[in-house]
Amino acid sequence: MKNELRGIGILLFAILINTIVSPVFLIALPIGIVGLFILFKSDSH
Repeated sequence: MKNELRGIGILLFAILINTIVSPVFLIALPIGIVGLFILFKSDSH
């Protein structure tokens, strides 16, 4: 039950942050995905 509550809290927190930084998030998300992809590719070598 505690883990479920924590998950809901994290989800609500993420939604709250998302609504606040929505324009920034739309720009940062593709950059983040590309960055993770590059890290993943360099890691797998």
